Amino acid sequence: MTKRLRLSRLFAAAAAVAALGALGATAASARGLSTYSCPTSPTVEPFVNWGDTGDYFLGPAGSFEGTLTGWTAKGGPKIVSGNETFYVNSPTDSHSLSLPNGSSLASPSICVTTNTPDLRLFVLNKGKSSKLNINMTYTDANAKAHTVTVAQVTGGGSWSPIAPVNFLQNISSLAATNGCTWVTFTFGPADKNGTWQIDDFYVDPVKHH
Repeated sequence: MTKRLRLSRLFAAAAAVAALGALGATAASARGLSTYSCPTSPTVEPFVNWGDTGDYFLGPAGSFEGTLTGWTAKGGPKIVSGNETFYVNSPTDSHSLSLPNGSSLASPSICVTTNTPDLRLFVLNKGKSSKLNINMTYTDANAKAHTVTVAQVTGGGSWSPIAPVNFLQNISSLAATNGCTWVTFTFGPADKNGTWQIDDFYVDPVKHH
């Protein structure tokens, strides 16, 4: 066998392997699989005392113990003294976030996948009967932004965790974004009756229970 013939057969074999790889990638895409994933974050079980054994990660600056760097504030939300009374993030925490009437606070972007279904946080309302809006903004596969209200929660005069908010069901065509997308959550009073504070904002990356 000549050297030229051997090289020709080697190139042909390499091309065949590449073609098989492309077919495999196409099949994986058709099944909705993706090699892309969100950055990982340390997780804890902050709501286990309420029967929720899910692993959660703390949202960016979600303990409201420092500054609001990365958050978008409107209408005067501010960090104030007084932590949620269960201290699920740390026993040394001492602050929370005040949301005056007409205010809102939008989180930094958070990467979510089909395995990131829920969020939870603690709320306090020292005013009259009121509701707190939780809105989510996400970008679809066509780079179009959508904002939806994922929950309207109530709160009383004592700190309490809200029920898990399943935001994932509000994202359309997540598979078209390679199974991942970036979202922001906006918190703000829905009316003028309440006196709201929030604290310890968590996202559930894998619901396993």
